[in-house]
Amino acid sequence: MKTTPIHSLYELAGASAGVHQLAERFYDRVLRDPLLLPLFHDPSEPHAERMGQFLTELFVGPRVHSQTRGGFGQMVRAHQGLAISEAQRERWVEHLHGAMNELNLSPVLFQAFSDYLHRGSRLAMQNSH
Repeated sequence: MKTTPIHSLYELAGASAGVHQLAERFYDRVLRDPLLLPLFHDPSEPHAERMGQFLTELFVGPRVHSQTRGGFGQMVRAHQGLAISEAQRERWVEHLHGAMNELNLSPVLFQAFSDYLHRGSRLAMQNSH
């Protein structure tokens, strides 16, 4: 039986449905966390939808975030002035790892994304001050 190789992190994450499920699971965790909740001016905003769009693009899926929200530049601007602490950054990473584990996502995806996750969250923290 021949299998079709997976060519991108986007496919490995389960394409649109999988990436959006990851973003939803992540925000289910984050918006209940008293350490992280102060970072959100309005928790009722569609944070999971926006993150799903960003992750889709990051995982080499369709460029929806760039087309609708402005891409990476918008992500940087969204974090400016939040004064994210190291403890908040670490908790954010823990919640994303936890969401990936809860969804039983591929260890290959986890490993490939983990380095970016740490670097990206440090950059977000730096840009937030």
